[in-house]
Amino acid sequence: MRCMVTEKKKKISSILWAISYFLVGCLIIFSSCIVFHNNYYTFIWVDGYSMLPTLNVSGQTEFGIVDTNKSMINNIKRFDIVTTYYPSFYKVSSSGSPISDYSYTDENGKEVYTSYNDNTHDVHIAPNADYKIKRVIALPGETFKVTYSGVMVLENGNWASYVFDFEHKDGNKTSKERTLGEDEYWVLGDNWSNSIDSFEIDSPIHKENVQGVLIAIEGTCKITTATNGKKQISNKKYYSSFKYFKR
Repeated sequence: MRCMVTEKKKKISSILWAISYFLVGCLIIFSSCIVFHNNYYTFIWVDGYSMLPTLNVSGQTEFGIVDTNKSMINNIKRFDIVTTYYPSFYKVSSSGSPISDYSYTDENGKEVYTSYNDNTHDVHIAPNADYKIKRVIALPGETFKVTYSGVMVLENGNWASYVFDFEHKDGNKTSKERTLGEDEYWVLGDNWSNSIDSFEIDSPIHKENVQGVLIAIEGTCKITTATNGKKQISNKKYYSSFKYFKR
């Protein structure tokens, strides 16, 4: 009788140890995933409506991750969604002054807006510049033209058609034939009726302007502005299923 009880205790003990090892293993894997996620990828939040109906469909600010590593930026594919700065003036402020993502400090210590291609000054990112999030339509070195349903690319003397595999909102972003430089991308927002992009500024973006490639949108959040002018993120709510974008 004692022998049977002892064997039963040993079996229960073995099962408990196995469960403990399994749980510890799961904890290690989960912790490793969190560490990788937080250190390899870069957190972003997406506000505004320029990427409707793909992003911010619910009208709430969304957050997610982009891959900012060189290996990813060197392997951008057509229709990838990227975060980027623009190379030149792209809008006008309420005071009528042109605003750019780039600026320089003049001899009086004043911040002067300029363009990425300004070779006469020590150009840097303007204090109020922010990332744009757009979709890559044409790649470096390509001769292309945008139609309502896709993009035509000149390949070996013939026009190849790449049909949009995503929905875009009504608007006219079609373009005549043009050729990109070896470090240039043509980007558009999915909301053609309300997006400042390559079509609006009549300029491609440079590879050096690309900050990262969108990997996933993970949930919604709330953005508030602190007294020091910095943005604060709160009320993060994760989706039950992440929206993945990198092909």
